[in-house]
Amino acid sequence: MRTPSYVPPLDWKPNEAVISTQCPKINTSTKFNHCLEEIVLTHETSKSIHETSVAESELPVELTSIRPRVAARPSPEKSRVESPTNLKVKLIASSTDAVVIWTAQHHTSSYHVYYWTKEKHRESAEICISKNPNCRLKLKPETTYLINVVAVSSNGQWESAPSEIVELSTGVQNVRFAENLVKWCQKIARKNEMEFYAVPVAKLDESTSTVKRFTVGKADCQNNLKHKTVLLVGKSGSGKTTLINAIINYVFNVEWQDSFRFQLPEYCDNKKCITVYDIHKEEGFRIPFCLTIIDTPGYGERGLDREVTDMIRNFVFNSNVPMEFSMIGFVAKSSMPRDMDTQLNIYDSLLSSFGNEVKEKINFLLTFADEQIPPVINFFVKARLPFPISVDSREPLYHKFNSSGLFCYNREPKSNHRDMAKYEFNRGYWDMNTESFRRFFTVLMQF
Repeated sequence: MRTPSYVPPLDWKPNEAVISTQCPKINTSTKFNHCLEEIVLTHETSKSIHETSVAESELPVELTSIRPRVAARPSPEKSRVESPTNLKVKLIASSTDAVVIWTAQHHTSSYHVYYWTKEKHRESAEICISKNPNCRLKLKPETTYLINVVAVSSNGQWESAPSEIVELSTGVQNVRFAENLVKWCQKIARKNEMEFYAVPVAKLDESTSTVKRFTVGKADCQNNLKHKTVLLVGKSGSGKTTLINAIINYVFNVEWQDSFRFQLPEYCDNKKCITVYDIHKEEGFRIPFCLTIIDTPGYGERGLDREVTDMIRNFVFNSNVPMEFSMIGFVAKSSMPRDMDTQLNIYDSLLSSFGNEVKEKINFLLTFADEQIPPVINFFVKARLPFPISVDSREPLYHKFNSSGLFCYNREPKSNHRDMAKYEFNRGYWDMNTESFRRFFTVLMQF
């Protein structure tokens, strides 16, 4: 007699409904004995086997089928997580930066973007996590990638099936002007894990005690290019110097993820002199022309407003080369000014120095701005200051900036939600600044 591989408990009773299916021609009273005709045990064998645990995979088919089975029901949360659709990808900015976009799904908290090289498997993929239905990837040049997206449920416990796979091939990497320039610049500071480099400038011989003039880049073969000149005026503390540095980083094509930023060196006390920067067009600039920026001393210092006005007038009319302004940038904080008289005095000094015809060249450059309409605009409107009107909105022509994202920590956090919120906040200001500068230089091209 052979020893069975499984012995049921002594008080075990068969499921008659199942046995009737297994043995349809046998009476119910004898069904159990028929199905277990080979299971004959002695008392000692039964005791020995009951002390041994048996894996379910070792059960005979007849016995495992006797156990009642309940069909697994899919989780309601999981069934609601649909795969992302309409997946699209395109290269931007350079031949290695790509943006992936897709249609947002309901009941999702985030998306996981998987991307891997074509010659490898998906298991080797890198992952970009995004809360929005888009993601920016930094890829290797001259490489073919496969990309798909998975949606994560709102409670974070379930993932959808992967979306369709999209293929993308990157081209030869184009090194940006900023990446080339930084190799030749001197590092002057480090803050928030950001390296700060001095813009290489050359001081011109025509500089005086009240005017310091510098050139950036080579002036060779520039005669066929357009040239724009911007005069910046404003109250002390309005943010003119920071704005100029932001302009430099935009023109040099610095991007958010770069670990460096550029700063213009300060060679004089801006309360006592005018600083002129002649920026000559280089291959890789974001603007198609040469640019001259004139930074003036700030108004609002006691007893110095008249001196500042005279200094600007002498610079304009007594220079060896006549100055023609493409634009006059009236720099002011976007909040409602506390000292309204100072703002009015600045405007009056411009008109008295250059005549009423310059009012069409005045643009308001508003710093420390956010997404809202700057309150200072209402002040300018109520003061009935003459200024150019936007053709589209019929409102005062102004540009708003916020340089909070320029010199801040820009490394994307991996897990901390508070750090992620701060990162997205600073990134938002960087994007707003980039778009504002794009519009600003578009308007400047028209002057």
